[in-house]
Amino acid sequence: MGVVNAQAQLHMKTTLQNMILWRGIEVADGLILSSDLSVSDPSGMFAAGFLGGANTKGSYKELSQYIAYTHGRFQIKVIDTYNFSPGATYNNEFFNYKPDETGRFMDLMVNYTGNRKFPLELSLSTLIYGRDRDLYNSKNIYSSFVYVGYTIYQNEKLKVGSGVGTAFALRNSRNESGEMVNRTMYAESAGITQVSLNVIYKLQIMEYEIPLTVMTYWNPKSNQGFFYTGMQFNLF
Repeated sequence: MGVVNAQAQLHMKTTLQNMILWRGIEVADGLILSSDLSVSDPSGMFAAGFLGGANTKGSYKELSQYIAYTHGRFQIKVIDTYNFSPGATYNNEFFNYKPDETGRFMDLMVNYTGNRKFPLELSLSTLIYGRDRDLYNSKNIYSSFVYVGYTIYQNEKLKVGSGVGTAFALRNSRNESGEMVNRTMYAESAGITQVSLNVIYKLQIMEYEIPLTVMTYWNPKSNQGFFYTGMQFNLF
């Protein structure tokens, strides 16, 4: 729920979590505080905002911005991701958008969210610009990710869901041996990078409702498993 005036709505939510998982990659671990601050028109169709966060170790820091358009159950979203973690090996100059130098990447996403009768979630994303490039830094490879989720059970307090995600690149590139491969930002070759089962419980504390998420997560490509927990606070 936003703070409303005649022109716009302001929204802010904060998540406390034990790690950040992104399309099969463990981006950061430890105690992490991430936030999403956005403004939308009164109808909620158009939105723009900032998101990011940091962990208590100081090894993860992010500040990204996005714009989104939502119509019914469909959404189109573009995120300009800027991760300036101290251990990053790429260029982290904030205003550097040169394709062969920037550490940023832009993510174009198309999402669909079903209803209670057909609780299907679909998402297609492609990295359209930035450091998602071949080994020779000569061209973009357009790493893409398709996610399909389904709600197994849901009531007023509890939601149980599952999901599968697969990664691939729209453009093949050569590996270190000179062979043409479908390498992506998420894995060295195309394939399934996410199989997950999640439980969301709406925790009631006085007049506040706090979604608590617990998720088991397996990446078949890297043969890694993760256990995620997080609490979301919708501040306004």
